Amino acid sequence: MKTPLFFFITLLFLNFQQSYTKEQTRLSTGAPSPAYWQQRTDYTINAELKVKKKILSGKGTVVYYNNSPDTLRSIVWHLYQNIFRKDSSPRKNDEQSSRAFGITNGMTIDKISVNNIVVTPTIDETIMETVLPQPLMPKTSVEISMDWNYDIPKNAELRTGSEKNDFGISQWYPQVAVYDDQRGWNRTQYLGIAEFYTEYGNWNVSITVPKNFIIASTGTLTNSNEVLTPSQLQRFNALTSDSTTRIILPEEIKASADSISEETTVWKFTAENVRDFAFAASANFVWDCTVTNNGVRIYAFYHPDEFRASFPLLMSDASNWDEAAQMAKHAIEHFSKNFGTYIYPQATVVSGPVDGMEYPMMIYASAGDPVSNLLYYTIAHELGHEWYPMMIGSNETNYPFMDEGFTTFITATAIEDRYGDNGMLHKDFIKKYSWMHLPEINVRLFEQRMYLMSTRADNEATIMAHPYLIPNSQYGVMAYQKPATVLVMLEDLIGKETFSNAMNEYYKRWIFKHPYPADFFNTIEDVSGRDLDWFWNQWFDQTWKLDIAVDDVRNEVKNGKNISTIVLLSKEQAVMPATLRLTLDDGTTRDVRFSERVWDRGRRAEIVIDSLSSEVMNVVVDPEMKLSDVNRLNNSWCMPPVVFDYGFNIANTLTYPLDAYRINTAPAVGFNLRDGFEIGTNITGSYMASDHITSLHTKYGTRSDVPDYELSYFTPLRIWDPQLTTSARLFRLDGFSGWQWVIEKSFDARKSTARSFTQSFTITTSILSIRVNDDRYLGNPSDWNRAGNLDAGFISLKYFENFSGGRFFVRLDDEFGTPTSTFSYSKLTAEAKLSQQLFGITMNWRFFG
Repeated sequence: MKTPLFFFITLLFLNFQQSYTKEQTRLSTGAPSPAYWQQRTDYTINAELKVKKKILSGKGTVVYYNNSPDTLRSIVWHLYQNIFRKDSSPRKNDEQSSRAFGITNGMTIDKISVNNIVVTPTIDETIMETVLPQPLMPKTSVEISMDWNYDIPKNAELRTGSEKNDFGISQWYPQVAVYDDQRGWNRTQYLGIAEFYTEYGNWNVSITVPKNFIIASTGTLTNSNEVLTPSQLQRFNALTSDSTTRIILPEEIKASADSISEETTVWKFTAENVRDFAFAASANFVWDCTVTNNGVRIYAFYHPDEFRASFPLLMSDASNWDEAAQMAKHAIEHFSKNFGTYIYPQATVVSGPVDGMEYPMMIYASAGDPVSNLLYYTIAHELGHEWYPMMIGSNETNYPFMDEGFTTFITATAIEDRYGDNGMLHKDFIKKYSWMHLPEINVRLFEQRMYLMSTRADNEATIMAHPYLIPNSQYGVMAYQKPATVLVMLEDLIGKETFSNAMNEYYKRWIFKHPYPADFFNTIEDVSGRDLDWFWNQWFDQTWKLDIAVDDVRNEVKNGKNISTIVLLSKEQAVMPATLRLTLDDGTTRDVRFSERVWDRGRRAEIVIDSLSSEVMNVVVDPEMKLSDVNRLNNSWCMPPVVFDYGFNIANTLTYPLDAYRINTAPAVGFNLRDGFEIGTNITGSYMASDHITSLHTKYGTRSDVPDYELSYFTPLRIWDPQLTTSARLFRLDGFSGWQWVIEKSFDARKSTARSFTQSFTITTSILSIRVNDDRYLGNPSDWNRAGNLDAGFISLKYFENFSGGRFFVRLDDEFGTPTSTFSYSKLTAEAKLSQQLFGITMNWRFFG
């Protein structure tokens, strides 16, 4: 009995020791431990871009270094381009995905060998596995050779593809999957919605293209003397940080921009410590360059007609790609100053054909426009990804907030640094239309508004949700806007300086490594010296909302001192500290900070402030709007502010204030045969375009000499359910007058296995009362009883389902006269619609009665 017991205890100890060793690769402080390990993958590739066939052929070798303590018996790969194959899972399981991109042959593996031994891979859609002839022991490496072909999409889709003879070549090679200390091999299929988790390594790449083609790429160009003309080479070697140098001029490419040379040339690049490699190729690239203050070369590749931007009748000339190199320079310098040094030797920005995507040392941006600041926003955002995830290599597929959310946050800081508070509109557009008094659109608040609109509608997922398991409509907010606004709250919580120190420490600890969410959370706690589990839980693991309201203010004088007691209510699940701005009777203001601990005893808190110079006349919670408060109308003790604007200002319509009730007045013009021309006014007020929507529409008929009006009110009943709404209206329109009251409740559902599957069920009840007050509007006045009134009740049931391959809708309406109505009747109607694809043909059916 002693011997088995001894072995049992020994095995238990060894298992515990192995588990402990694995856990110790990452410390509780958020830093990698001395035992942290990470694999490395070095690529040497020769590729040829066959422009006419739109095929890329590649030959290459991969040296895979097993730095783990594990013995590996196979290598797992990603073949991302197989998502374009006709039989890919997204096409079979998700109708929206199947319609979103074209069909190609994906990636074809012609040959693969391990240490000169040919092996047969196993391919499961976008995942390939090669069994090794010999196990790969810890601290050893293996060399794998491969030949393949990539069928390039005929359009720029899913971050890659072509537009005519412009190419954006991404995910173009068999990519070794990440094998990490937390989960082993990453075998996640590529479904298109989320991005990538890739391993670091060194690259040597040679790309053969037609001789008149120009390549923008990851890495450093090593044979510039072979691919550039002498004058271009001279400009390439004579860069300064004071200005932008044009390396390739429009006149140098004009003659051959639309042709494909029969001769070829080879562009050669090297890159160190990168997690991917991408390139763009075109015969129609202008190439601008400048240098940052610490020597990083900035390249901008774009088409000659994108040099300046214009829009017919609106803007004849505005800056555009002529400033792209300087825009990129500013972004790199700003991020390096605030979030860790940009470590690579160059940064390239390319105009299309892919729109808005990031790769190491290279990003794709939009063509630009003369109205918005979209070009700088895209350049700054995509270059922000050089920090997250290019230098700090998180798992984009599982945790998109660690790259998209972080980058959205730092992008807002770059825009504010360059353009101030008005960062969404083009500077030339603002200058030309200054007489319109366009509203300032702060990017940080714009992102917060996007999140608030989603959470107020109960249409959000937790930040930690896997992108494959949530609806398309929730992905953007979950990955971009919500985490960005949460970082703003985190900065407000721990302080700007501490937050900056923590972000820079996160950079130092995890550059060229693979952090998980816990590593970020623990680093913030380690640097700030605070336990923030409550914060991570409510903002990352839950979909809780925040609503802090001022309930009361009590002023009193004790011992000759002015004392004020501020009573606050927390009306939703989340709690936060905040700043109170007090306005005193003597005209002065004072900011007071309260901790999240005030909510420890419940949803009601009292903040006592003494030694005031006079009585408190008003209190505003979070005056700088750092917190994502879902209802700022109750953030003030006094009546909430009201803002007015006039006319059809699109900018105002898209940027409702977060802290005020907005009222818009606009002229109205119409025409009908009875009234002739109608002139009037539309006055509409709302909070964030969704709550307390009050409208007054008035018009006057120039021929009939009759005024009409309609007064309406609509709001969600959020105290019970955001999807429960009520509305009411009074009207005198086209010879009728009356009123109506409506209550509506919606129910939404979906299946996690199909991202495009949605269900919606709506119940609507209403009462309508109308009577005739002007028989000139009636076709046959004698048929109407002017002394009577029609009081009707309505009950409507609607069901809508969107599924893979089709849509289904059914409606059942019951209309009936109420006891107070002059008319007694009942009417039941039903309608059903079905749209479905059968054998590639869309069939539509409608049944009604």
